[in-house]
Amino acid sequence: MFGGASAEAEISKKSAQVVQEQLPKEKYDSKLVELGEPWKVHLNQGSAVINKDDFSYLDGGSRHNFDFVFIAVHGHPGENGILQGYFDLLKIPYSAPNVLTSAITFNKKICSDYLRYHGITCPTSVTLYKNQLFEEEQLALSAYPVFVKPAESGSSYGIRKVNRNDDLALAIENAFNYSDCVLVEQFIEGREVTCGVYDFGEGLVALPVTEIITHRDFFDYEAKYLGESDEITPANLDLEEGISVQETAKMIYRKLRMTGVSRVDFIMKGKDLYFIEINSVPGLSKESIIPQQVRAQGMELGEFFDRWIDYLYSSRPNTTVAP
Repeated sequence: MFGGASAEAEISKKSAQVVQEQLPKEKYDSKLVELGEPWKVHLNQGSAVINKDDFSYLDGGSRHNFDFVFIAVHGHPGENGILQGYFDLLKIPYSAPNVLTSAITFNKKICSDYLRYHGITCPTSVTLYKNQLFEEEQLALSAYPVFVKPAESGSSYGIRKVNRNDDLALAIENAFNYSDCVLVEQFIEGREVTCGVYDFGEGLVALPVTEIITHRDFFDYEAKYLGESDEITPANLDLEEGISVQETAKMIYRKLRMTGVSRVDFIMKGKDLYFIEINSVPGLSKESIIPQQVRAQGMELGEFFDRWIDYLYSSRPNTTVAP
C-alpha cells in the first residue's frame, strides 16, 4: 500500500514498487494499492476501487480480499497509527508496528521525551505549537545553529538548519506547514549514522551501520533521494563504535516495542550517541538505506521481504485469512 496525504507520497510509491518487484512471484499474488481519492488497487488491466468496509475489490465479477498488507505509506496516515487501527478493526495483519507504537514514534517530541526518560541521550529542544504566542527567550538554546523541525513529518520535509536569529521566524512558519507542533532543536556537530533493526522471530538483529556524509547543510530530501550525499555501508567505525550504535538501536527498538523493521538515526559526537529519530516505516526505494544495509549483510531483498511478511503474518494475533 502506498500514497497518502503527506509530502512523502512519491517516495512511498517507489518503496512499494521495490517490495512488489522483489517478492517471490511463485509465492505471492501481490497488488499495488494506492491510498488516494478514492483508494484503488492497480490491476493488469486498469484499476478497481477499494471497498473500505472490508478492504476488498471487485474484478471480473468476483470480490477479492487481502491476506496481508505491506504498509509502504510514509508519513500520514501510514506511520502515525491511523492505517494500523483500520487494519486492526478488519483483523488484517500488516507489516508495521501497532497503533500505539506508531503514534509515539511518528511524533518527534513524544518519542524523544519517552526515550529520554529511558536513558537515551537526545538533543536539547524547545517545543512550539501552532497559534501559540511565544517569546524569543523561549527559543534560547546554547547557540546557533539550530534545527527547526515539524514534529510529524518525514524525508526531512519542512526541516531547516538556522544559523542566525533573523532566519528563525521564517523557518518556524515553514515548519508549521507540515505539523501543528514544531521543535527548535540544538545542533550537534558530529558524524551522522543510521542502523536498521528487525525481528523476524529469531531474535533481534541490527543491520550493518551506515554513515551519511551529506554535501548539503544536512541530510535533506535532495541529499537522500537526489544523490547529494555519500552513504557508506558498512560505516568506517571501529569495532567499539559499531557495536555501540547497533546495541543502542536495538535497545530503542525494544523500549518502543517495535515490530518488523525500523531504522534509527543518530549523531555520533566522539563516543557519545544522540538519538535523532526512528523510522517505523523506513524507505525501501532503490536509493534508500535499509536495502543498502540488507545487501551489506549478505541477504537478498526478496528473502528479506519474504521473511518479514512470513513472520508478521503468522504471529499477528486475532487475524483472519481471506477466503
